[in-house]
Amino acid sequence: MSNKTVKRIKHIAQAALVAAMAMAFAVSSIALPAGHWAERIPLLRESIGVVHNAIPFFNPQEAYVPQRHRVTARERDMLYRIVWAEARGEDDLGQIMVVNVIFNRIADHRFPNCVESVIFAPGQFTPVTNGQFARATPNDRIRANVQRALNGEDFARGATFFRMIRGSAGSWHQNNLHHIFDHGTHRFFRHR
Repeated sequence: MSNKTVKRIKHIAQAALVAAMAMAFAVSSIALPAGHWAERIPLLRESIGVVHNAIPFFNPQEAYVPQRHRVTARERDMLYRIVWAEARGEDDLGQIMVVNVIFNRIADHRFPNCVESVIFAPGQFTPVTNGQFARATPNDRIRANVQRALNGEDFARGATFFRMIRGSAGSWHQNNLHHIFDHGTHRFFRHR
């Protein structure tokens, strides 16, 4: 096969992928809650068989940016505290994803519809009951990562639950939810 033919095939495959991605986004953004379509694009990429990074403008690690979130000063402090309590040892993405999960819950009719109610829902965030939330001392990195999440950076792929990977085998999460991905020391889930 000549180089010209190979280039033409690549060009056709890339054009087909772009069209398929646009269609997948349009369909799933209507049918699914915010964030869910993001995990389908890498699967779509793989099913078409396009070589990773063949399309220079598409990076699956980039954040899906659905909207900016407005919060009160009190809610912002709660977000700082819960991120400190749940993810102070995680990287920036791991900290941002804690906030993403909270906003994914707010958007889901099965959960309360405000930051405070989500964080203080009975049995949902262990640091609230074990005292870590009250003792939290957030640092500048946590504040910056909470702000990034509030500005709309979303890496959680629609997750509404997370837990430590250690001890998750046989857990309620593992048995009752759909496992989406692992990041750092956390395993992320959503309803089936």
